[in-house]
Amino acid sequence: MRLVAILGLLAVVSVPAAALAAEYAYIAPSSVMCREEGYPSSAIVENLKRGMQVTVIERVDQWANIERGDQTCWVTRRDLSPNCPFASPVAAPPAKASRMSRAAKPPAPAGMLR
Repeated sequence: MRLVAILGLLAVVSVPAAALAAEYAYIAPSSVMCREEGYPSSAIVENLKRGMQVTVIERVDQWANIERGDQTCWVTRRDLSPNCPFASPVAAPPAKASRMSRAAKPPAPAGMLR
């Protein structure tokens, strides 16, 4: 019984933390320079476009280390959005008529009543 419990714990420990709780984000601006390290003068690795989905590995100050495929790089956190910038917003339901608005309507003509 102990062996089964120990093997179960080892299986959990061997799974990378990123695989357990992957955080997805989207590139919000039209273009973002993804850098080798988390500072402005670091070499540019790739230019990312609006709407690209990335996996956030870690956040350090104003920078986020992201992963795209098998490549990692750094972008500023303000360039990421939890929502896809191309997704259409959910329309608000139509407002219900209040008693006041119903009372303000003129009565129907006499010939129209049943």
